Amino acid sequence: MIAIPIDGTPIERLKTLMTILRDRHDGCPWDVEQTFETLSSYTIEEAYEVDHAIKQADYEALKEELGDLLLQIIFHAEIARESGLFDFDMISEHLFAKLIRRHPHVFLNSAVSQTSADQAQLWEQLKEEERANRSGLKDSAVSDLSDIPIAQPALSRTSKLQQRLHFSEDPKALCDRAWENLKNTDSKQFQEEAIGELLFSIVALSRDLGFDAEELLRKRNMAFERNHMNSHA
Repeated sequence: MIAIPIDGTPIERLKTLMTILRDRHDGCPWDVEQTFETLSSYTIEEAYEVDHAIKQADYEALKEELGDLLLQIIFHAEIARESGLFDFDMISEHLFAKLIRRHPHVFLNSAVSQTSADQAQLWEQLKEEERANRSGLKDSAVSDLSDIPIAQPALSRTSKLQQRLHFSEDPKALCDRAWENLKNTDSKQFQEEAIGELLFSIVALSRDLGFDAEELLRKRNMAFERNHMNSHA
């Protein structure tokens, strides 16, 4: 029987515990079998469960779900350590340096405006510069899209693409055009294209009005579900 780790900080005990669980001889067979790929869907699921707890204002559940999400980070970090790629401390150091770099107004005595809106804009500007440096691009206006996950929910990904590529067409005009195209065709192919264009336009319209299309649809789904349950109560 392996002793339960009791020394060190809570995060140190967690790291030690994951090393024990991943031990090829004395650990848990399920934990040992896991890879980056097999854990990927669990990581996404845990992030959504954190979001759900926040939406429900269930802070006891939020504490638990954040722990489950932290488990995924500890798990991925241990797999990376075993493979000689990086470890949890390297993740932490990288994040520490990034937060310093992304907050020059706090740590570098910069004269940057202190408003929240200005800081959000500065954050995006610094991210673009970092992406340009990683890609070897001299012009940060030329955006690297490789860090926008293909598997990201479509509405969220559309919003991110539009933001990254500085999409600026009139969204209301786009919606009107897509709707007219949809009404005036019986072709399945053109209907498919028109609906796709309409969805794309609605995301642009939501952004133009200061809303998150993914969040709006999530709220509408919840209202639809609630109304359905009430009507069958």
